[in-house]
Amino acid sequence: DVHISNGTGLVVGHTAQTTINTVVPEVQILGTSSSTDASLGIVAFAAGNTGGARIRLFKSNGALATPGTAITSGHTEGEILFGGDDGTDLANISAKIKVTAAGTVQDNIIPGNIDIHTTNASGSSVSALFIDHAQKIYNRVDNTGFHTGASDDLRMYHESHAKILNKTGDTWISCPTGSSIGLYS
Repeated sequence: DVHISNGTGLVVGHTAQTTINTVVPEVQILGTSSSTDASLGIVAFAAGNTGGARIRLFKSNGALATPGTAITSGHTEGEILFGGDDGTDLANISAKIKVTAAGTVQDNIIPGNIDIHTTNASGSSVSALFIDHAQKIYNRVDNTGFHTGASDDLRMYHESHAKILNKTGDTWISCPTGSSIGLYS
């Protein structure tokens, strides 16, 4: 085992750490080719269906290396950030996946939300898709509802009525506010 003390950092592929998204990460893999030296390979060599390799992002409110202090609803458990060089620096992200704790955290149960952000043309990071801990999916782009299909050919949204429309705008189902429709087979 190799142990590197806190604040020392580990750099693979270069002689110094670099600033990424306004911070200097403790562990960095720096290279010139995404297919080889600027990539991370994790492989599980295990017989049968025992699971594959994993990346674990966890959060604790405890002291360093001392689990036992629970997180609470709203705490960020982890983020995966995507970005690039804008010609000046590596300070901005183009998209991110963020996971937060939700609801009541209790022994062996941590409900979670997944929030997917994209950066718009003005440079603002916007929540585009949100999946809550009850597995409900929300469109967060423009509050006009959920659009799906190769050419947004199925649209669900709410104006004065709840509507489900096809690509041409023909109403398939329209339900006045305060009423409901049941579909059965």
